Amino acid sequence: MNMKRALLVSLVLLLETLVMRQAEARGKPCRRLCHEAIRSCVGEVRATMSCSGLRGAARLDCRHARRNAIHECTRRAILQTCYARPTLGTCSPSGAFIDAE
Repeated sequence: MNMKRALLVSLVLLLETLVMRQAEARGKPCRRLCHEAIRSCVGEVRATMSCSGLRGAARLDCRHARRNAIHECTRRAILQTCYARPTLGTCSPSGAFIDAE
């Protein structure tokens, strides 16, 4: 009985792993679709938040704030909008960023 149960559990875990990998492989390629929008967002943040003239703790704080701004811009503003779009061919709901080729 224990051998059958162990075999069944291992089979279920194996199938679950395969199904999860296939689901991830079919996911929407938002990083590729939104590459130009992400690149321009990061460029704008870096241009507006220059930390080059600062020293010590002020420079570290500036770099930390810049990293958070880039993360906020790309993850929340661009990629979440892309993932919310039901079609696989565009970056944003309006299609303003980039269309599929």
